[in-house]
Amino acid sequence: MHQLNNQTKKRIEKKFGIPYEDFCTLDHEVIDKLIETKIGKKLKPDYREIIDGIPIDKKHTITRKQIDKQITKILKKRK
Repeated sequence: MHQLNNQTKKRIEKKFGIPYEDFCTLDHEVIDKLIETKIGKKLKPDYREIIDGIPIDKKHTITRKQIDKQITKILKKRK
């Protein structure tokens, strides 16, 4: 399990106004509510798929045809 240093724990306590030990026992929904209260707006969930830490969605997915076209363009510039 990952351990936070004391400075990070103090920052969490200062931001949320509760002891770090209590913060660790909170449900993620309660933490979300605390954050929403703090920032003054509702959190937006991220539904993108992630592969090896890279977000994948329809806007950012490219086809093999597009990749081949980009490679051809790069190789033409080198000639």
